[in-house]
Amino acid sequence: MGDGSDTLHRKALNSALRILARRDHSVAELAQKLTCRGYGEDIVQGVVAECQRLNYLDDERAARQIIDRMKRKGMGHTVSAASC
Repeated sequence: MGDGSDTLHRKALNSALRILARRDHSVAELAQKLTCRGYGEDIVQGVVAECQRLNYLDDERAARQIIDRMKRKGMGHTVSAASC
């Protein structure tokens, strides 16, 4: 990578870290957000790979958190004592 792409990569990585600091995201969600911020495909792929390598990005963990949020909101299948 040249100096320009190194700087762009660092900016994209910093953006990704700010996004991930709020909540876990899936690979697809993070890639979409970075793309919407104007980063090119090569930069996005590199940042996503680095976030995965650092264990900052994990689809399974993100899915579990979504399920937990939905359960707390009362969504999903529930079994009542009357139906047992």
